[in-house]
Amino acid sequence: MFDIIDGTIGRIPGLGTLLDIFGVYLAYQMCGPLGIAYAWEIIDLTDQLDGFVPTLTLLYLISPKEE
Repeated sequence: MFDIIDGTIGRIPGLGTLLDIFGVYLAYQMCGPLGIAYAWEIIDLTDQLDGFVPTLTLLYLISPKEE
């Protein structure tokens, strides 16, 4: 759901960067240290290119799960 928000509302310059910063925190909480990889989205200051990649979803799918 967060990637959908980031791909729509997150395209607004400024707001998208704030969402990306929150996304790093969220990714770290959901995926552990692997979630830091979400920080690549902060690099795109235009907030246009990173909206096409569902980074949080991909990180969650590849992160090891505790059972």
